Amino acid sequence: MNYLPYGYSDFLAATIGEEWGFLGVVVIALLFSIFCWLGFRIAKTAPDPFGQYLATGLTASVALAALLHGAVNLGLMPTTGLALPFMSFGRSALLIALLSVGVLVNIGRARGRPAKP
Repeated sequence: MNYLPYGYSDFLAATIGEEWGFLGVVVIALLFSIFCWLGFRIAKTAPDPFGQYLATGLTASVALAALLHGAVNLGLMPTTGLALPFMSFGRSALLIALLSVGVLVNIGRARGRPAKP
């Protein structure tokens, strides 16, 4: 209906809800939940404490950004300008989110190998 300001970045979750309905929003929330579960699982099984802390921090930052974006779209918080990770229009936010996933994948690949002394 062209009512949402910045529907491509700040209000992307609301735009997804408008276009895809409740099922679309549930799918997006489920995908972010799976990302969080996998990220914290990688953190739990990382071979060294630094990898555990790094994986926890990277997963929490992406999860917090998605949670804050959802809260803004529901009207629970004022508009912050925080884009939805992996989906919004912003290039710098997308680059940081993808770099975070790359580091998480690298930490996940090191699982099962003993830490170097």
